Amino acid sequence: MLSYLRQLLQPPEFRIPRPRPDAALDDWLERAVAALAPDVPPARGLTDAAHTAAEPEITAGVSGRPLGTLATRLLLLKRLLEREPDPSPTVQRAGRHVEAIWDALADAGVEIVDHTDQPYVPGLKLVVHSWQPTPGLARETIAETTKPSVYLHGRLIQMGEVHVAVPEGTAATTREEAP
Repeated sequence: MLSYLRQLLQPPEFRIPRPRPDAALDDWLERAVAALAPDVPPARGLTDAAHTAAEPEITAGVSGRPLGTLATRLLLLKRLLEREPDPSPTVQRAGRHVEAIWDALADAGVEIVDHTDQPYVPGLKLVVHSWQPTPGLARETIAETTKPSVYLHGRLIQMGEVHVAVPEGTAATTREEAP
């Protein structure tokens, strides 16, 4: 899987065909992706010819939407693996693969920023979906990141999407009306 992701960073004429992953790991990843993103069709059953035909859709504009989608799904998968209370050897192996993919993307100049639990500062390049009054807060804090900010060689290619927790009593309604 890591080799395949590295190939996405290369021009199409230099790409090597995708390797086939371990069957047990492949089954677990298919279930994890189905749980996290039910709208994504499973990759299983693609022949080499069908995969090659589908590749331009996946790789077109690697610096754009597909890379942002990959980063978002990778972050969701990383969170899912971190929440696993008693991981089996297969899940542990998947976790190592996720970390290796994360590192490979970083080596290729991709930065994935999870804003969760960071202070919210007006003017950040973020899409705020909601303002949630929360007791016990002293300042506005990002409660959840639904899409991470993704940078390629320092250039923003996906703007982060977040939910912000605000101190109770703050006028959240005026915030929602602001663009």
